[in-house]
Amino acid sequence: MSIKISVAIITFNEEKNIKRCIDSISKLADEIVVVDSLSSDNTCSIAKSLNATVIDQKFLGHIAQKQLAVDNCKNNWILSLDADEEISEELEKSIMNLIKNTFEYDAYSLNRVSFHLGVWIRHGGWYPDKKIRLFNKAKAYWGGYNPHDKVIVNGNIGHLQGDLLHYVFKDYSSSYRESRQKANKSPLLNVQRLRQILLEVHHTIVNKIGPRYLFEIFMTYLITYAE
Repeated sequence: MSIKISVAIITFNEEKNIKRCIDSISKLADEIVVVDSLSSDNTCSIAKSLNATVIDQKFLGHIAQKQLAVDNCKNNWILSLDADEEISEELEKSIMNLIKNTFEYDAYSLNRVSFHLGVWIRHGGWYPDKKIRLFNKAKAYWGGYNPHDKVIVNGNIGHLQGDLLHYVFKDYSSSYRESRQKANKSPLLNVQRLRQILLEVHHTIVNKIGPRYLFEIFMTYLITYAE
């Protein structure tokens, strides 16, 4: 008997992304649960038209919001996605193979590749951006610290072939809006977190992501924190 998978998604004003996300998992999802942070656009109506169960919930923070979506799924096996993500055909085949055969691990990691300002970024520490997104909720839960959440697994972890496609920003205005939203939601950074960020920036520069991307990153943060 094949194992059934629930797909858990959190959203906020994602009408431009949600259909692409849901379409990518339509062949493997037994259930789709969307927890929406009171969107003012057509996100919820689009999701419902694609047979998703939509739960309205004021934003609780990334960890609590994602865990709420997991808790409302009826199946034990969860594929957790953000609305600006979709699974590739290769990743879909990998998951379908598990469904038809067997799940040997308690959770599975996968490689995420980001589409940033018109380019798939596969260098500079951006790829492979390994994430655990497929897991048995009896063995795993959302943890970490906001907004940098991660899945905590009490068990063995395997790895799947195929990419999770992440559409970051299509232009500077999108980059600016999301950066401002994150800046407004996040608490003041402590010294340890600031040190970690600086080390990540240094790692990115050392790995030569290229002058174009460095300039784009610089402009994003300059615009975000100049106000």
